Amino acid sequence: MPALKGWHRGERAIQEKLGYRAAMAMAFAAIDGDMPEQHREFYVTRLPFVPVTTLDELGRPWGSILAGASGEPGFIQSPSDAKLVLDTQVWEGDPLLQNSELFGKKDKMLVAGIGVEFSTRRRNKFAGWISKLEKKGPQIQLQLDVNEAIGNCPKYINVRDLVPHPQVSPKIMHRELSLSPADRLPDEIVRFILDADTVFIGTSYVAPQEDERNYPSHVGMNQRGGRRGYIRVKPSDGQTVVLPDYSGNRLMTSLGNIEVTPLASLTRTGCTQSYAPPQCPNHRQDNRLHLRGRCTPIRLLAEEASLTSYFQGDGKDVTATLQSIKILSPSLATFTFITSEDIQFKAGQAAILDFSPFIGKEEYHHMASGKPSSVNDDRIRTWTISSPAPDAPSRTFDLTMREKPGGAVTGALFSVARKLADYRPELLGDLSPLSIGVKLLGITGDFTFIEDHQRSFFWFAGGIGITPFLSILASMKPTDAPSHITFVISTREPDVLLRLLSSTLGANNSHIHLTIHIFSSVPATELLDRPHVTVHNHSGRVGGSFFSRIGPTLDTQTIYMCGPPSFETGLLATLVDAGIDAKTVHRENFGY
Repeated sequence: MPALKGWHRGERAIQEKLGYRAAMAMAFAAIDGDMPEQHREFYVTRLPFVPVTTLDELGRPWGSILAGASGEPGFIQSPSDAKLVLDTQVWEGDPLLQNSELFGKKDKMLVAGIGVEFSTRRRNKFAGWISKLEKKGPQIQLQLDVNEAIGNCPKYINVRDLVPHPQVSPKIMHRELSLSPADRLPDEIVRFILDADTVFIGTSYVAPQEDERNYPSHVGMNQRGGRRGYIRVKPSDGQTVVLPDYSGNRLMTSLGNIEVTPLASLTRTGCTQSYAPPQCPNHRQDNRLHLRGRCTPIRLLAEEASLTSYFQGDGKDVTATLQSIKILSPSLATFTFITSEDIQFKAGQAAILDFSPFIGKEEYHHMASGKPSSVNDDRIRTWTISSPAPDAPSRTFDLTMREKPGGAVTGALFSVARKLADYRPELLGDLSPLSIGVKLLGITGDFTFIEDHQRSFFWFAGGIGITPFLSILASMKPTDAPSHITFVISTREPDVLLRLLSSTLGANNSHIHLTIHIFSSVPATELLDRPHVTVHNHSGRVGGSFFSRIGPTLDTQTIYMCGPPSFETGLLATLVDAGIDAKTVHRENFGY
C-alpha cells in the first residue's frame, strides 16, 4: 500500500480548481506502495543519473542531480521492492551534502526522485526516506526506503543521448541562501535559466496535524520540459521564475504539494534552484555531472504579454470560424478563419486556438505508451499566422499548416478538406454553411520583423517554418523594406513553397530585393518571374560550404530562423561554427 490513503488536501484542491476532480477519483490506484519489478530494473540498469529532492534545516526542498563516478548506469541497486541503494559522488556546494548533516537528527530524512531515460522518454518516480547514509570523502551511499512509486506520463521529455563524462571540475558560480524581495538574480543566472529546455522541480508536503495519519508529510521530484525559452524570469522583480505547467496525466502531485506548502526547487544540469517567498535561496554549481547531453502553448503573465503578445481582453470568448480552405498539396493547406471580435497581430506572430469545440475532448487516461503525446490532449494548438498583419483591428487571419501523421487536429482539418474536395468542392471557398468554430485564446510570439533599412537579412526556413516569413513579406511596405533579404529554404516540396511565395509577393513587389536559395533533393522548376527576385537551386542540406561561397560575411547580417527543432539545432551549430553568436539569431520561442 502507498504511504498516502488517497489524494491529500492540496491535490484535491488543485484538481478541483482545474476541473479534474471527477477524473481523479479512481486514478490514485496508479500509485503503488512498493516498486514494481520493471521500475527496479529500470533504476538499476538504465539510469546514469537521478534527480532527488531533500529538505534543508528550514524545511526548504532542494534538488540534487546524482550520478556515479563513471557516468554509467549501475550506481543504483535495489535489494528489495521497497529499497534503493545509491552510490553517488557529490561535491562541495551540492545541496545533498549539506542536507545530509541532518540525517539522524530528525525522525525521518525525506527523499524523492525521478528516473528519466531521455533516449526513450520513459520516466518513473519514487518517494520515501533515507534509512542509511554513509560518507567516504566525496562518495555518499544512500539507502532509501520507498513507500510511493508511480510510472509517469512521458510527454514533454526532450529526446537526447547522454554519454559518460567522468572528468569533471565543479565550481560554485553563485550562492545566496536568503534573497530579499529587493534582490535580483545576476544576469548570468537569468541567461542560464532562459536557456533551459529541461528542469527538475522539487516540492514538499507538510501535513497538518489532523491529516498526518492518512496523508503523512513527504517530498516530491518531477520533470518539466519544453522548447528553449519556455521557462522565464519575471521581468519586474528579476527573481521569480515562471514555469508553465502542461497537460499530462493530471495527478497534480507537484502542484498539490505547492498548494499546501508553497516552496519549490528548480534544478538544471548544473543545478539552479529558486524558491517562492518568504525564503528564496539561490545556488548554481557548474560542470559537476558525470555525463553530457549530445546534441503547447505558453500562457504568459500579464506583464510578459504586454511586452511580446496580444491577448483578447474584457473576458470575452472569441470564436474563430473556418471560412475557406485552399489546398496546396496533399499534406499542405491554408485555412482562413473569421473571428467574432476584432483582433490585432504583428507579422510573424501566432494564434493560440482551442479546437475542442470542433473535435471534442478525450476521456481521461493515465498513460499511453504507444503515443505519449495523446495523453489528456487539451486540444489547444499554436500556429503561426501566414496572412499579412492588418494596419487596424480586423477579423480574419490565415493559417498555413501541414498535416501531421496521426495528428488529432490537423487530421480532422485535412479530412474535412479532402472530403469537400471530393464531394462538395464549391464549399472550399465558403465554409460558412458548415459553422466550424473554434476558440481563439490569444495572439502570441515575438518572432516579428525588426525594421533596419541599413542592414541585410538572412532568413532560414525549414519546411512549414516558412509561414512567419510569408506574413512578414506580405506586410512589408516600400518604406519598410530592408536593403536585401537572402532567404534560405530547406524543403521536400520546393515548387509548392515557391508558389506560396509567389502568391504572397503578388504583382507589386518591386520594393523587395530577395535572393532565394532552395535546398532540396528535388530541384525547383517554378522559378519566380519577379523583379528583384532570384532563385537558386541547391542539393542536400544547408552546410558551412554554402556560407563560404555566397558572401557577404555573416556577422553583417540580421538572422532569422524558423523550422522543426532538428532543423534549427543543426543549422544553429553550423552558424556557430561560422562565427555567429547563437544568442543573436532570432528564433520562434512561444513554446510547445
